[in-house]
Amino acid sequence: MYDYSSRTPYADYSSEGTALGERPAVLGKVLGLLGFAFLFTAGGALIGRGLGPGAFFLAIIGSFGTLIALQFLRERSPINLALLYAFATFEGMIIGLVLEAYVARGLGGAVMNAAAATG
Repeated sequence: MYDYSSRTPYADYSSEGTALGERPAVLGKVLGLLGFAFLFTAGGALIGRGLGPGAFFLAIIGSFGTLIALQFLRERSPINLALLYAFATFEGMIIGLVLEAYVARGLGGAVMNAAAATG
């Protein structure tokens, strides 16, 4: 079991850690990485649709595999970024298959309503 009393998992901004002017730059970098991961999710959706229903199990196993690997390799800089993008791709494969199933059953309107409601 993890001992939470040894250190906090979050940064302490009340001390000298990060200057107030650096916070927007860090936020911009994080949002940039998140936006780039979105491109991998969109690509995964296209890949999942192209591979067909068999891609569902591949995507589920790949998603869990990358999450487990990320737990162990979260401090290793280039590897954790590649695992993040792999996770986004596998999740995109699942999303693509689910959306295709909705549209194939004539529920494209529900997909469009969900897309419009979430922005």
